[in-house]
Amino acid sequence: MKRSVLTALLVLCCAAAFADQAPEKKDDKADKADKDLRTLKAEPFKVTLKLDGIYESQSMTPVRVDLDEWKTQSIKVVDGTAQGTHVKTGDVLIRFETDVIDRMIDGMEQGQALAQVNINALAEEVAIMDQTVPLDLEMAKRNHERTTADYDQYVKTEREQWIDRTKQSLRLAEQRFEYVSEELRQLEKMYTDDDLTEETEEIVLTRQRNAVQDAKFALDRKRYETEKTLETFVPRRDEDWKRFVRDAELNLERAQKQNPLTLAQKKQTLAKMRFDYDQTTSSLQRLKSDRQKLIVKAPVDGVVYYGRYEQGQWKEAATIDNVIHKEGGFRPGATLMTIVQPQPLRITCTVAEKQLYKAKPGVTGWAIPTGFPDRPAKVKLETVAALPIESGQYDTVLSVTNPEGVHAGMTCNIRLNIYSQDNALTLPSSAINTDDPTRPFVKLVDADGGRIERPVKLGWRDGDRIEIVDGLKAGDKVQLDVHKREADKD
Repeated sequence: MKRSVLTALLVLCCAAAFADQAPEKKDDKADKADKDLRTLKAEPFKVTLKLDGIYESQSMTPVRVDLDEWKTQSIKVVDGTAQGTHVKTGDVLIRFETDVIDRMIDGMEQGQALAQVNINALAEEVAIMDQTVPLDLEMAKRNHERTTADYDQYVKTEREQWIDRTKQSLRLAEQRFEYVSEELRQLEKMYTDDDLTEETEEIVLTRQRNAVQDAKFALDRKRYETEKTLETFVPRRDEDWKRFVRDAELNLERAQKQNPLTLAQKKQTLAKMRFDYDQTTSSLQRLKSDRQKLIVKAPVDGVVYYGRYEQGQWKEAATIDNVIHKEGGFRPGATLMTIVQPQPLRITCTVAEKQLYKAKPGVTGWAIPTGFPDRPAKVKLETVAALPIESGQYDTVLSVTNPEGVHAGMTCNIRLNIYSQDNALTLPSSAINTDDPTRPFVKLVDADGGRIERPVKLGWRDGDRIEIVDGLKAGDKVQLDVHKREADKD
């Protein structure tokens, strides 16, 4: 009996324990199921874009020394204006050394003066040749005609006449010699027959003997002259006449061809000299202009900044400061300074490619200057670059009201208000299936606890929160992990 009672009590305790544990297991499953679901409710939803920006002037004028003519690798600084100086238009910013370029200008001016003298001399020569070349041609033609005619006359008549005269002169000399010789023989014979030769007769004989000697001398000379004429002078005269004719032909050819070419060449040379003179004059003018540029003056009013402004940074400012104060040198074409107008300012920054959908011109927000966090200023996004300035980064410009104390070069934190909705329905990205981007859907929990694919229309996204603008309503339950399979029901 006692054992039966104990057994009954044990059974009752086990039953009670089992009854207590069973509801607890069911509640755990319910809690786990609730964690996998999200009940939609309307709540405020804001999309913002946070950026880091830098204030810059809307008017910045680079100061460069662009030399057109003087080719040099470096120009030495004599003195320069300190950074931060307020300047007026025309104030001297930098003075460069000018000794070398001054010597170049002096040398070119002297060369131009000499070139002008040479041009004038050649121009005068060309002017004279314009008149003499036709006259020389006419004279050459006339000389050629006369020389040719004279040569023909020489060949046809004068040459033979000359030879005949020469031979005739020799015959006359021979005849005279024979005559006086015969006369001497006759006198000697006549006077020899007399026993006594009178003084008068001796005189006659002496005179005749002298005549014979003269005739003999004349004959010898005439023979020499005849031989010389026939063997030397006539051939030489033949060659001379041929040369005269050839010279006349060459002179005519020269007058017809070479002289006009020479004149044309001189005219071309004159044109080239004038062209070179004009080119050198232009070079000299550019060199003088370069000389004036070596005294660099402020193009506008503003504040002097060293270097060039590029993507929110002042490039080479420290290097330029060092060069100016140590009288170093700059390469032509480099931006040495930038004249910045203090007002108005704007803000530039870069937007990451993944945030481009938020960066729409016209959105507004606030800029908090890093140096003056108590001076927020309203901003408006004006432009976004169409192309990246570097991989994944796009240049952006914002207009801003100018808070007191802020100047170009300062940085700021920007918060743009992209979108705001007081009663928005949002879900995490894990609850939305976008395998087909054109047909996103969620798994909606129906009244029986089942899952239904419900197409939805998506709105703005901020981080992991995505706005649902159509397809669901407040109070709907959806599965948080859209890719998770539905659990089996007990």
